[in-house]
Amino acid sequence: MIQTAKEDTIKVNLLIDLGRRYPWSYPDTALQYANQALALAEKLEYKKGIYNARNVIIGALTTLGNYPLALEYSLKNEELSQTFNDPESKINSLISLADAYLSTGKFNSWLVYINQAVALARKSKLPFEEGLILNGMAHEYLERNQPDSALYYAKGSYQLINNWPSQPINIGHAFLQKNMFDSAVYWFKIGLELATLNQTEQDFVDVDNLMALLHNKKNNIDSAIWYSKKALSEKISTNYPLGTLKASDLLVSLYESQKKPDSALRYLRTSIILKDSLFSREKVIAEQNLLYNKQEKEKELEASRLKFKNQTQFYLLSGGVLALLIIAFILFRANQQKQKSYIRLQQQKDQIDLHKTIAEKSLNELRATQAQLIQSEKMASLGELTAGIAHEIQNPLNFVNNFSEVNNELIEEMNDANDINELKAIASDIKQNNEKISFHGKRADAIVKNMLQHSRQTKGIKELRDINALADEYLRLSYHGMRAKDKSFNAEIKTDFDKTIGNINIVPQDIGRVLLNLYNNAFYAVAEKNASTSSAEHKYQPTVSVSTKKLNNKIEIRVSDNGNGIPQKVFDKIFQPFFTTKPTGQGTGLGLSLAYDIVTKGHSGELRVETKESESSEFIILLPAN
Repeated sequence: MIQTAKEDTIKVNLLIDLGRRYPWSYPDTALQYANQALALAEKLEYKKGIYNARNVIIGALTTLGNYPLALEYSLKNEELSQTFNDPESKINSLISLADAYLSTGKFNSWLVYINQAVALARKSKLPFEEGLILNGMAHEYLERNQPDSALYYAKGSYQLINNWPSQPINIGHAFLQKNMFDSAVYWFKIGLELATLNQTEQDFVDVDNLMALLHNKKNNIDSAIWYSKKALSEKISTNYPLGTLKASDLLVSLYESQKKPDSALRYLRTSIILKDSLFSREKVIAEQNLLYNKQEKEKELEASRLKFKNQTQFYLLSGGVLALLIIAFILFRANQQKQKSYIRLQQQKDQIDLHKTIAEKSLNELRATQAQLIQSEKMASLGELTAGIAHEIQNPLNFVNNFSEVNNELIEEMNDANDINELKAIASDIKQNNEKISFHGKRADAIVKNMLQHSRQTKGIKELRDINALADEYLRLSYHGMRAKDKSFNAEIKTDFDKTIGNINIVPQDIGRVLLNLYNNAFYAVAEKNASTSSAEHKYQPTVSVSTKKLNNKIEIRVSDNGNGIPQKVFDKIFQPFFTTKPTGQGTGLGLSLAYDIVTKGHSGELRVETKESESSEFIILLPAN
C-alpha cells in the first residue's frame, strides 16, 4: 500500500514513522524505511523530512555499531538544524553531536554538548526531550561505573517520562553496581514489562546481560552462564552487536573461571569478531577525520566572522570620525547659543543630581532593611537554640530539685527516729539521693559547658569534630525548641549514623547552624502537614529522619521529612536570599541561603534538595572527608 502511495511529504512522514518503530529492535528494517524516506525527501527538497529521516538512520546505525556513518549523518543534521526555528531540532542535533564525540572517547566534549541540550530542553519546557537526555546521561555514567550519578539522572528521567523500558533498567543497573541486588531485580522486572509492551527487544538482551552480571557478583556461576546464553539466543541478538559482545565477553570470563578453555575459546572468537566490527582502526580513523573536518570548517567560519567584525569596526570608526567633524561644525555655528545651552545643561544636571539623591536614599533604605532581616534571622536562630537548651537543661534541674526536697524530708524523719537501724536506712537513702543530685548536676554542667564551647567565637577556624555527635546534638536541640513553642507537637525521629566516619575537619558552629536550620525546617514542615490533616482521616505520623554515610572521600548527611514537600514552581528559588514559603513573621528567607554559602563556600561541599510535592523533602549535604 505504501509503495503505491502518492510521492509527497505525507509519504515521507509515513515512512519515517515506520522506521521509528524498529531502530532498536530491527535496525535493518528501520534503515530500509528511513533510506526510502530520505531519498524522497531530498527529491522533494523537504528539509524537515530529510532531518527526521537522518535521525532514524543515526539510531539504526548506532545499534548496528556503524559509528563512523552515524557520525557523518549527525554532523549533516547539526548543520541542517541551524536553518530551523524549533528547539526540538536543535536539541536532537546537540544530542547526536554529543554522542558522536563520545564514540571517539572525548568525554569532555560530550559533556559540553549534552549539557547544552538539557539547558535548551528546560528553557523550552520540553519535559519529554529532557527525560530522554537525562536517561542517556544515566547510561553514560553507568558505563563509567559511577552509580550515584547514574541513579540521580535515571530517577530524574523517570519522573519526567516513565514509559520507556531503558529508564527502569538503568535504575536497576545503578543498584546492581551498588550491590543492592533486590532493588536491581525489582527495577529490571519493571523494565521487562515495558519492553514487552513497547516491543523493544533490544531491552531483553540488556536485562539478560545485567542478570548475568548480578549472578556473577553473587558467585552463582551456572545462573550467570544461563543468562548470558539467553542474551545470545534472543531474536534481536544478531542485529544488536554491542549486546552480543557483552554476553560473549562475560561467557569467556565465566568459562575461564571454571577452567573450561574450549568453551572460553569459542566465545572469545565471537568477541574478537564483534570488536573488530565495532571498533576497527578504520572506523576510528573515519570518525576522527569527520570531527577534524568539522573543526576545520568551524575555524574557517570563525575567521570569516572575525574579518567581518574588523570591517564593521573600521566602518564604525570612520563614521565616528565623520560624526565628530559634523558635531564640531555644529558647535562652531551654535556659539551664539552657548549660554542658552549651558542653562539647559545645568537644568539637566540638577535633575540627574535629584535622581541620584533619590536612588542613594532608596539604596540606604534597602541596606537597612537587609540588615534588619539578617538580625531578625540571627535572633530567630538564637531564640530557637535557647528554647532547645532550656528544654534540654530543665530535666536534670528537675531531678536536682526533686531529690533535694526528698532529702529535706528524710532529714526531718531522721530527727524523729530513735532506732539506730532506721537512722542508718535513712542515711543510706540520703546518700543515694546526694549521688543522684551530683550526677544530674554534672549533667547540667556538661550541657552548659558544651553550649559555651559552641557559642565561643573561633573566627571560622576549622577543627576535627565528630559529625555524628554534632548532628545528634542539634537534632535534639531543634526538637526540644519546637516542643517548647508547641507543647502538643510530637514527631517520630529516626537516625542512622555511620560509626566508621570518625572526626572530620569543619567549623562546628557553622555546620551546627546549617543542621539546626534544616532540622527546624523539617519539623516545621511535618507540623504544618499534621495541622492540615483532617481528624476524620488522621493516619499521618510526622517523621524526621537523619543519616550520615561515608562515600569514598566525602561525608554525606541526609535530613528528610514526610511533610508537604516543596512546590515545583518555587523549587529553583529556595536557595535565593530573602525567599521564603513561610507566612510573614515566621521566616526571613535567609536560612537556606546562608546554609548554602556555609557548605559550598566555607567547606567546599555540596547542598542539594530532592522533593516530592505533598509527600516529602530531603536535603543532602556532602562534605570533604579530610
